[in-house]
Amino acid sequence: MLTRPFVPPRTSQRRSRQSTVTSQRSSQAYLVLIFITRRTLAQKDVVANVIAAVKTASESLQKRIKLVQVSTVLAYGRPQGRGLTPETAFSEDDEPGPTLSQYAGSKAAGDRLALAAIQSGEVEGCVVYLACCIGRDSKLLDPQRDVMRIRDLIEGNIPAIITSQAVFTYVYVKDAAKAIVRAAEKEGNGGGERYLVGDQRLVTNEFYDLIAEISGTPRPRFEVPAWLALSSGVVSSWWGRRVTGTTPTAPADLVRTAVGGNFLFDVSKSKSELGMTYTPVGFALKEAVEYIRESESQAPA
Repeated sequence: MLTRPFVPPRTSQRRSRQSTVTSQRSSQAYLVLIFITRRTLAQKDVVANVIAAVKTASESLQKRIKLVQVSTVLAYGRPQGRGLTPETAFSEDDEPGPTLSQYAGSKAAGDRLALAAIQSGEVEGCVVYLACCIGRDSKLLDPQRDVMRIRDLIEGNIPAIITSQAVFTYVYVKDAAKAIVRAAEKEGNGGGERYLVGDQRLVTNEFYDLIAEISGTPRPRFEVPAWLALSSGVVSSWWGRRVTGTTPTAPADLVRTAVGGNFLFDVSKSKSELGMTYTPVGFALKEAVEYIRESESQAPA
């Protein structure tokens, strides 16, 4: 049963977007924060504003409100000696490690701020770390946000790939939403519990093969060496920021993540505590491709 949403103060970063939802279940209120950040330093500002909003709302409603910080597994970083093989997959018991990109570092800074507020007793809350979300999602139509470039792939606009043997993990968008709600509704996890979400692993080559099979568009034929892709990403990102104002197909931050190697984690906790079961990635990719083509068919000529 949804109640009136409590909207936190606007962040000073104009290009950040956020949405909140406040709900009443079993006499427990919770607030879910979902946001997209396009500037490196915006994350902490957004989280700080929302923490203040949660405290104000708690005082106003005379009820403790749970903050669910929605993050990405990339922000968890790779703990020392973990995450490169299935045998060394990291879990919530491992302390977060170094991040691989500016984007992940920005998200991690926001997570640390939220966890500090939770652990100090300012607010109650937990953190949900999502794998790469796939499915019917409006970001697929926005080249600024579609880091997987699925639309470009099915239109044949990606000539080459990088790190074809790296393994990454995906989660169906509806599974991601379910995990967020279940984390919010679960009692007794407001002391800063962390949940890693998503278990659909794919070698990068398998990802491109699946897209090609579903869409009927041949996969990219060539592979670019990691060093060359990173050099090109740095140059094209600078050119995009300073000259064209457009996002390159392979920006430097994305390439840094790709060349960072496998990023494997254990989701036993989300399965046992949140009751999660995960949708096959092939279904999620099929829905994504169908959504893109459906949107294109409805676009004005």
